Amino acid sequence: MQSNVEDMLAEVYELQQHGIFSPGEAKSIIKTRTSYEYKVRRRISRKNDYIRFIDYELKLENLKRMRIKKFGITDISEGCRYKSMQRIHSIFQKSLKKFKTDIKLWMKYIEYCKSVESERSLGLAFVQAIKCNPTNTTLWIMSAKHELEVNKNMSAARTIFLRAIKINPDVEKLWLEYFRMELLNVEKAKKREEILQGIVRMEESTLSSEFMDFKTVKIVFKNAINTLDMNCLHSFVEVAKKCDGTDGLIQFMFEHALKTRSDLPNVWISLAEYILSKGGHEKCLAILKASVVSLKSSTMLYKVTQFLLTNDLSTDIISDNLPTISLVNATSVIDLLKLCLDNDISSEPDLAAFMARALYEFPGNKELWIFQVQNLSNDIAAVYKEAISSVTDNIELWQGYLRYTSITESTDVCKAEWQTGLKSPAGPKLAPLYFEWLYAEEGLGSVREEYQAVTGLYPLSEDMI
Repeated sequence: MQSNVEDMLAEVYELQQHGIFSPGEAKSIIKTRTSYEYKVRRRISRKNDYIRFIDYELKLENLKRMRIKKFGITDISEGCRYKSMQRIHSIFQKSLKKFKTDIKLWMKYIEYCKSVESERSLGLAFVQAIKCNPTNTTLWIMSAKHELEVNKNMSAARTIFLRAIKINPDVEKLWLEYFRMELLNVEKAKKREEILQGIVRMEESTLSSEFMDFKTVKIVFKNAINTLDMNCLHSFVEVAKKCDGTDGLIQFMFEHALKTRSDLPNVWISLAEYILSKGGHEKCLAILKASVVSLKSSTMLYKVTQFLLTNDLSTDIISDNLPTISLVNATSVIDLLKLCLDNDISSEPDLAAFMARALYEFPGNKELWIFQVQNLSNDIAAVYKEAISSVTDNIELWQGYLRYTSITESTDVCKAEWQTGLKSPAGPKLAPLYFEWLYAEEGLGSVREEYQAVTGLYPLSEDMI
């Protein structure tokens, strides 16, 4: 502590001698620095104390540089010129020893190292930051980019990505950035050779045919797809599309995807989207038709319908395949029917037949019955009764049915339906609602008359009270 204070005295005195700081400012600097030194050396130091100390030193360093430039001072000693920079590095390093997992603090230090072009400190900062936070994707990517863009060291950047993926194999962002780097490496090499051929006549290419054919890039892609989910295919294709001369690579990617996981709807949709982006409307429709025929599932047909509507393409595929596709789950059926109804795809009889097939396949699904009542039903009361008898957890269906009955039928008919509901397994939950309805229709007297009869069917509940 005392040593640090003594070191700053000579520096501040020299700055005062050159007129950069006034005697009052010099005294204030020494006092403020001493105060911060005490704060960060407490037994239980706080992160905010370090941050305030760093911010103070950064502002002081900027002020010093501005005044040196303004006054045109050139005879300041090297020690005085760089002492405050060393102090800032020291404060950062001490704070990071205490708060090793604070990513924002690491980022602040890395940005500072970049701003003062301290390459050695920056390299050490990346190493220590990754060592303390090996699962932080951003640090790995920043370190690799620094090696590639600043140090021009492709081998070191590749090594960093390989280590990052070894530790974090399931992180899609790491694989994408590694894929992008290898892709850009090939693209730069090709452009470099094109330029050289324009200057010097070269009989043979200096690049191997395997390298030119994106062999390394293909290996990265295959390893990524094997490790991750095939749903990330679209992201890899988007990266490849941004580079020149990658049509062959993209074709390989789709061929590999269809060969290994042709059962996934997203693979077909990504292929159709790519073909459409190239202007192949007819080929795109053929791919979509092939996908529906191949998978024959409601999930695939739903995704195809979405794609067709988004891109203003013909929806004839949908009507043709509704009767034959297999029903994967009730959710995909409802989603598909919503799209068809909202966009006038297929006729109402065809949709009603499709819904009837879904209800036969999933008779106990409450959401399907509710959708049937709301959208595809002429005899609502009959559908409600069938739904109540088919679904176990039917309280919501009972409520809908009784609400509908209260609108369309007389009070006596409604009361009879309420009585039926009260004797069903849903009775305990319907009882409080029955009392509310009865009070609104016939008054408190009827509620008192019915209360004893209803509470005799099952135990008294808090809701009934």
